[in-house]
Amino acid sequence: NVSSVENFKALCEWAGASYDLANRLQSARADSVVNQDSNLFSYGFFPRQVALMTNLGRRLNFEVSLMIVRLENPDALNLDEQRKIPILINDATRVVMRNTDMAFDYETPGFEFALLLPATPSENMSFVLKKFDQALEQHVYSVVPRARFSTTTQTLYKAKKPKED
Repeated sequence: NVSSVENFKALCEWAGASYDLANRLQSARADSVVNQDSNLFSYGFFPRQVALMTNLGRRLNFEVSLMIVRLENPDALNLDEQRKIPILINDATRVVMRNTDMAFDYETPGFEFALLLPATPSENMSFVLKKFDQALEQHVYSVVPRARFSTTTQTLYKAKKPKED
């Protein structure tokens, strides 16, 4: 009857509006600077900051380093443990990092993280790695002891040595 058709039409419009709103929210979150769940900078913000810091390093002659942290065994963790990892990584990086360093979600958000380290020479990365390992012990492994991480580092810009007279 007509009433059923009108109710169905209203239900479809409501479902369509809800779907559109969910898509817009997802798009806005992808374009945001900070991941609201972990307080890490978002992966969408990462390329802009890398370009900015690399250009500043080139202009002002300071090195820019990058550390990538990967959760190696996400399948060994339950869903609750997986959800805690980004928050715990954020806690660990706040202990290790200086105010100028930035922690990001990386290519696989929740399982990969990038630490952008301006004015960190490659020679000092061993100290950063040691401090980061200690922070993982204290903040991550104490909560999710089965988590296993790998880290890689790279120099995004190598400062030029000043010319001697």
